[in-house]
Amino acid sequence: MELSSWYLVNLGVGMIFIYLTFVKQIWGNLIFKRSKLPPGPRNWPIFGAMFSLSSKMPHRALEELARKFGPLMYMRLGSMHFMVVSNADMAREILQVHDAEFASRALLTVGKYVGLDYTGITFASNGDTWRLLRKLCTTELVSASRLKEFSAGRHEEAAFMVKSITEIRGRGELVTLRPIVDRLAWNNMYLILFGRRNEKASSSRSDVVGGIDVDLEALQISLLEAVVLAGSFNIGDFIPALAPFDLQGVEKKMKIARAKYEDVFSRILSKWRAGLRPNGFIKGSGAKPFLDVLLDQGGPIDDKEIMSAYMNIFAGSINTVATSLEWGLAELIHYPHMLKKVHEELDRVVGRDRLVQEADIPNLPYLQAFVKETFRLHPPVPLTLPHTNPKPSRVQGYDIPANSNVTINIFAIGRDPAAWENPDEFNPDRFLRFEKDTATPTVKTTSFELLPFGYGRRGCVGMNLGNITVQFGLATLVQAFDWSPPSGVDPNSMNMSETFRSEGPIAEALVAVATPRLESSLY
Repeated sequence: MELSSWYLVNLGVGMIFIYLTFVKQIWGNLIFKRSKLPPGPRNWPIFGAMFSLSSKMPHRALEELARKFGPLMYMRLGSMHFMVVSNADMAREILQVHDAEFASRALLTVGKYVGLDYTGITFASNGDTWRLLRKLCTTELVSASRLKEFSAGRHEEAAFMVKSITEIRGRGELVTLRPIVDRLAWNNMYLILFGRRNEKASSSRSDVVGGIDVDLEALQISLLEAVVLAGSFNIGDFIPALAPFDLQGVEKKMKIARAKYEDVFSRILSKWRAGLRPNGFIKGSGAKPFLDVLLDQGGPIDDKEIMSAYMNIFAGSINTVATSLEWGLAELIHYPHMLKKVHEELDRVVGRDRLVQEADIPNLPYLQAFVKETFRLHPPVPLTLPHTNPKPSRVQGYDIPANSNVTINIFAIGRDPAAWENPDEFNPDRFLRFEKDTATPTVKTTSFELLPFGYGRRGCVGMNLGNITVQFGLATLVQAFDWSPPSGVDPNSMNMSETFRSEGPIAEALVAVATPRLESSLY
């Protein structure tokens, strides 16, 4: 009887919330009829245009709708005003011309829990602390000098990747690429953020006993849980009347993930301040882990801001790099003649008696063009996290209501037939320019037609690091090995479709045969 009464009370409260939402939407529609909103699909009561997205992956569904309604499209998702940008010119309007107006973030559930109460770089509002964190990331995390300081560590990690693949091959096994490139991405970030690669604790290591290595293992697990949840659809964000009921259980899972993460990182901070930190791994003079840089600031950057910044950096860098490397190698296996071109370029520039280095990348234009084409057709983040405008805005004659959510469909921009010839064709040559009387091509620059890292105030601060990690990682994989599909699998029959989370990974994990092609001493 008590359970039945509880159910009826909550059902009644829910119906009242839904009724009030309906009334609010009707009132809002009357107001917006006097505004010139961008075109878009029909918005139904309560749900808005949600049904337009129900049958396909969001980035593909929005791309299809944009063909009908245009490059700036309005739709209501529940009670949320949503604008979708789908071509380069409109992306320039939002990310450059009106950048300051749309530099805020919506107060979504993911920002509360994964963003630790809307702090850090990704989810914080456009304020003083956010600007300081972004400046520190630009100057102390991914600047040219900082990347150079940690380059030896990245080279060591690349050599470790080659060794791992060699060991897998030695056991007669096929290579499943994702865990290998995941480890590369994780350890490259651990190097910059904590000063060492992540290794499991060993009682024989003086710098591990009592240190942070065990906690780094737990940190990685908690981060992965949070990142997966960050891409979850939470209906309470779109229909606030349903938020208190947490119908999907998403908020509960996020609370648990946040608690785990904060617990682990608190232990790391305590040990770090006590001097129990890893020793001896950083290569190069003066290299300083980013955690020390943040702790030295004091003032507005408290422990929560540090925890949130690290959460944001990991979430924005690990899966995106690994996804791009997996896509890149999959395309090379899918197109053996392109793999041959990359091999020939590497042999000509680097040779086969040493491993490729980051300093070689500028002399590898075809490899660079190949990575650009990978980013174009397989952007690591198909849809940007929404930008919001605290005040009403006007963009190219359209009225944009205050607190609208504006997302850039990077996937659609990369396949826009107005910007790209044969947009669905994978063709790295589109990024190469052959100068007169010059045998070696140069790589074309692009602007808003290619936005793998976003742009403007909310663009990815790690663009330079992401670029070099993907380019160098792919160069290492291809120089060290010849790659082919498993026996009996035709490259033309490979599944090249994507799935959708916060990033856009390949639908089926890439499994391949790796055949060494360098001198045996290099393995």
